[in-house]
Amino acid sequence: NQDVIRIKDSDIYIITFATIACEHNFNIFSPKKILSTIKKIKKENENAIVIIYPHWGIECLDMPEPADRNLAHKMIDAGADMIIGHHPHVIQPIEIYKGKHIIYSCGNFLLPQARFASKDLKYPNKEVLKELFVEYSGGKPIIHKISFNKETNTLYQNDDIELKYINSDMSSFAY
Repeated sequence: NQDVIRIKDSDIYIITFATIACEHNFNIFSPKKILSTIKKIKKENENAIVIIYPHWGIECLDMPEPADRNLAHKMIDAGADMIIGHHPHVIQPIEIYKGKHIIYSCGNFLLPQARFASKDLKYPNKEVLKELFVEYSGGKPIIHKISFNKETNTLYQNDDIELKYINSDMSSFAY
């Protein structure tokens, strides 16, 4: 899926996809199609900003999957300007690859988990839900650390959230 937004004479393309089978999938996932779409956009408009918003990863796992890291690198190599992942419901590390930001998972925020049989909603066993919001206009992104306290029903900036970074050589974390 791809949308284009025009802001101050800049075309911003947002490409979304899911690497896992779920209710969010509209098309069969094809890495080749995503990479060719990124290349086509950049070929037609080299000044276009391409932001990728993948639904990927394993729920509650605080590390990205190697296959997702590999795909993220290929998308940056193809011309993507930033990647903001979601699905694991926890904040995962950030990687700066070839000067571009890859946020593997931006957190959980207000989304409770559903029990599908009963349709009941439940929150993870945490009082405070954490999320990253990303502000981006083509330069270095500004990452806002936000929390929601479900007990007090309040939303606030949470500077206590520690951002973790991954080395681009895929060998280890760099804290």
